Amino acid sequence: MEDYKTLRSRALYLNATGKAPEALKTIRKAALQLNGLLDKPDISKSTKVALLKDLKDILGIYDDLKAGKTNLQRQIEYISSNINGHMFYPWWPSDEVDVDLDTGSVGNNDPGAHMPFEDPDGLPLLSQKQLKIFNNWERPQQALGTAELSMSDRGAETLCQDSLEDCSFVASLLSIYFYEKRIGCSLLKRNIFPQDERGNPVVSSSGKYWVRLNVNGTVRKVVVDDRLPAPKNPRTHSLFVRSATNPGLLWPAIMEKAYLKIMGGYDFLGSYSACDTYALCSWIPEVLFINGYLQEPNASRDALWRKMYRPFTEGNVMICIGTGKMSRAESDAYGLISDHDYTVMDLREIELPDGRGHRRIVQIKNPWLSEAQPADQKLGSIQISANEAPEALYGSFWVNFDSLCLRFSSIYFNWNHERLFKHKTAINFLWNTASIEFSNRSRSYNTNPQFSLSNKGNSSENVVWLLLSRHITDKPSPSGYVSLNIYDAGGHRVYLPDEFPCLEKGTFLNTLHYLLKITIPADAVYTVVVAANEFTDSDSVVSTENTSKQYSSLRFSLMAYSLLPISLIKAREELPYKLAIDGKWSKIDNTCGGSWANDSYLNNPRFMLKVSPDFPVESFKLMVSSDSGHPINYRLYMADEVQSRNPQKMRVLGTSGEYRIGSIMSKSMVTLKPTSYLIIVSMFEPDVEGSFTIIGRGSGKFELTRLPELNAGLFKRTVQLDWNGGSRRKVRFQVNFPATANFRTQTKFSEDSTAMAAGSGFAAAGKVAFYRPHLRVSVFELVSNRLLYTNNEFTDNPFGVYLDGVQLQPGTVYVCLIERMECGHGSFEIEVYSTSPVAFTETDEEQ
Repeated sequence: MEDYKTLRSRALYLNATGKAPEALKTIRKAALQLNGLLDKPDISKSTKVALLKDLKDILGIYDDLKAGKTNLQRQIEYISSNINGHMFYPWWPSDEVDVDLDTGSVGNNDPGAHMPFEDPDGLPLLSQKQLKIFNNWERPQQALGTAELSMSDRGAETLCQDSLEDCSFVASLLSIYFYEKRIGCSLLKRNIFPQDERGNPVVSSSGKYWVRLNVNGTVRKVVVDDRLPAPKNPRTHSLFVRSATNPGLLWPAIMEKAYLKIMGGYDFLGSYSACDTYALCSWIPEVLFINGYLQEPNASRDALWRKMYRPFTEGNVMICIGTGKMSRAESDAYGLISDHDYTVMDLREIELPDGRGHRRIVQIKNPWLSEAQPADQKLGSIQISANEAPEALYGSFWVNFDSLCLRFSSIYFNWNHERLFKHKTAINFLWNTASIEFSNRSRSYNTNPQFSLSNKGNSSENVVWLLLSRHITDKPSPSGYVSLNIYDAGGHRVYLPDEFPCLEKGTFLNTLHYLLKITIPADAVYTVVVAANEFTDSDSVVSTENTSKQYSSLRFSLMAYSLLPISLIKAREELPYKLAIDGKWSKIDNTCGGSWANDSYLNNPRFMLKVSPDFPVESFKLMVSSDSGHPINYRLYMADEVQSRNPQKMRVLGTSGEYRIGSIMSKSMVTLKPTSYLIIVSMFEPDVEGSFTIIGRGSGKFELTRLPELNAGLFKRTVQLDWNGGSRRKVRFQVNFPATANFRTQTKFSEDSTAMAAGSGFAAAGKVAFYRPHLRVSVFELVSNRLLYTNNEFTDNPFGVYLDGVQLQPGTVYVCLIERMECGHGSFEIEVYSTSPVAFTETDEEQ
C-alpha cells in the first residue's frame, strides 16, 4: 500500500505525463489517507503539526490540478523521476520527519507479521561476472559477518572497493569522508534515514532506509532495504563497499546500494568521481582534462596547482583524480591502475632544504584495496618513498605534483557552493534529438535552448558558474557531447553562431555535468546558448503512458551559482514579430533552379513579404536554415518584379551574401518600407533537392507568404532551331483562344553543333564552343507585317531574351523573328508560357 507521500508524488508524475484525471484521483486518495492519520486519537502534537502542513500542500496541489495549472519546471522534475524503470520522486521537506519509518509491515503480504522490509522494486541487477562469485542476498548481520552493526565513522578511512566496478563512487565516499574529518562537518550521513534526534543515522530495525541523492536536477528519495549481495567466499571477494578495519560499518553499503539502484544495478560500469560526489552532497562538479588544460593559453602546472591548493586547504573543494587507458606494462611501472579513480587526501607544499622553493606533493588513496593487500604494497615509479614524504595512511601514498600531471589524465573537482556563492537559480528544459540533429546539420541555433543571464541592478561585476546537467533515464553512457556558449546579445535569442559577438565558447564534453565559469560586468545581460552533438534517438526515448507513440526527448537542468543576485530566464526574441515557413527545392515541382548564374534561377522557391503602412518595420532580419548540406542563398527584390522573367533587370535590395552551407542571414538589420517584396531562396547547384525554413523577424507586423511557381497554371511550348550558318530565323504560330504569352529565347549548347560565328576555327573543326551570340527577338502579324513586340537591342543576356505579356488573338497568324548580329552555327530554343496553348506551325530561314 502506497503512503500519502508516495501518492502525492505519483499524482504530480501522472499529471506531468499527461494523465490529469488519474492525477486528480491519486491526490484525492492521498488527502483521504492523510485525514485518516489525523483522526487517530493517539497522534502526538508534533506529528499532527507535520501532517497538517502536508495536508495543506496536498490540498494546494489538488486545487492546481483541478484548475489545470501547470508548472513546467516541476513537471520536468517529476517526468525525470522515472529512471531505469523505477520511480525516484523529488524529496519533500517532510520526508525528513517521516512518520514511523520502522514499521515492519510495509511491503509484506501479512501486515501484522512484522517481517523485515523488502524493497517492492525488487533486487538490483548483478553482472554476469559478479554472478559467478555471488551466493545470496543477505541481511547485514550475515553479509558483514558480525552482529555489531555500526553507523559511526569508525573505519570509514579504510573503505574499499573489490568486485564492483564503482571505483568512482568509492573514491567519492572517501573524498567526502576525509573532507568531513579535515573540516569537521557532516555531508554524507545526513542524507541517510532513519536518524536520531541529533540527525545521525541509526540502524533500522525494519531494514528500510531512505537515502537522499541529487540526481536529474533535484534531490530525490531512494528507498532501499538492507539486503546485501553476499559472495561465495567473503574472505576473497566482496560485492559491496566495506571497511577493512570495521567489519560492521553499514552506512557506506546502504548509500552504495541506493546509488546503484538509481543507476540501474550493481552491474553499473561506473562514471567519474565528480558526478558521484555531486549526487552525494550536491557540490558543484568540474572535470579537468590535464593535457587539454595545459595546452590552453596562460595555463601551466603552476596555475593548476594554485587552482587546487588554496581552495583545498580552505575547505572549498574536494578532489579526485583519474587515470586514462594504460598498458599492463605502464600500469606495473607506475604502480597505477588503468581507467581508475583515486581520492586526493591531502595537498602539501614542503620547503626545500636549500631554500630554492617548495616541493609540491599530493597524498592519494586507491579505493581498490582489500584486506588481503598489504599496506606496504610495491611502490611504482610515480610514488614517493616513505623516507621522502610524510606518513601515509593505510592504502595511500604520496606523489610529486609534476608526476601527477604526467601520469593521470583527469582531475575531478567538487566545489563548495555554500561557501563560494550566496545565490543559486535553476531552470529545467527539454530538447529533442531531432532538433539537435537539425541544429548541427543547419549550422544554426534556431532550435537550441537559450537563456537570458542578467546582472541588471548590480553595480559591480558578478562571478557566475553555470552548471548544465543532463537527466538520465537509464544506465548513463558517454553518448553525446554538450557545451555552453555565451553571447553578448542582451538576453535575446541567437540564430547563427556569428550573429552576435561570442564571449565564451565552451569545449564539447561527453559528461553528465558541464561547468562554465564567467564574470559578468555590472548591469550586463548575456545570452547562454546550449549546444550539443552526436546525440541519437536511443539516448533518451520517452513513451508517455497515455499513448503508444514514442518520441525522443532529452531533459536538462541549468543552474547558475553567483556572488550577487542573478536572473536566469528563457531568452526572448530580439524582434517581437516572427513568422516561419517551411519550403523545399523539388525536381517534381521544378523548383531546383540553382544560383542566380543559372538561366533556371527564377524557378526557385519564391516568397512574398508585405509590410502595411499601419505597421512600420524599422528593424527586420531574414534567415534561411537548411540541413541539406548544400550551399544556399537568398535575395530580396521589389514585389513589382514578382512576374519578371529577366533576372538581369531585377534590382537586388538585399542578400544573404555568398552561398554557404547550413543557415544564412543578412549581417545587419534592415528597415522595410510599407510595400511588398519578393524573396527568392536558391541552392548553388541546380537540380539538387532539399528542404529549408525561412524565418522573418521584425519590429512590426508583416506578412510572409509562399508564392506559386513562376509559370504555375500556364501552358508550356518549346521549339528548338539551328542557325545553319545564317543570322535570321522565323517561326509562325497562332492560338485558338485569346492568350497572354511570355517568350524566352536562349542559345543552346550541344556536342554536335557550335555556336561560334561562321568561319571560325572552332566552327570548322566542329567542336563545342560556349559562345553566346547577341540576339534580338521580335513578334509580327504575318498578313500586315506589323511589328507588335521587340526587345529592340541585340543582347547576350545569359538568361536569354525575354518578351513578356504578348497579347495574342485567335484567327491571327503571328511570326517570331530571331536575329543574331553575325552569321553562325549552333541552335537556340524558344520557350513560351501562355494562358492558352500556342501552336507553332511553320519555320523558314533567312540569311
